[in-house]
Amino acid sequence: LFGVTHRTLHSYEEKGLICASRAGATRVYSHEDVMRMAVVSACREGGMPIASIQDMMASMEKAQTPEEAERIFREALLSCKRE
Repeated sequence: LFGVTHRTLHSYEEKGLICASRAGATRVYSHEDVMRMAVVSACREGGMPIASIQDMMASMEKAQTPEEAERIFREALLSCKRE
């Protein structure tokens, strides 16, 4: 769906960006994880380092409203673009 390798997905799991459940040997991603992966993918395409994405995601999780989370996301992308 996002055009990344299995290795990349495993790396994102190890870093706590996404979390798959298991169905036998198959990894199963929830809707929430797919949405998180969309955010990670957009950030990586913009050149944002993984550590910055981790920080941003932590801030987004603490947001009180969806609007606040979106503001955090947009500010992080804008900051990365400026750099």
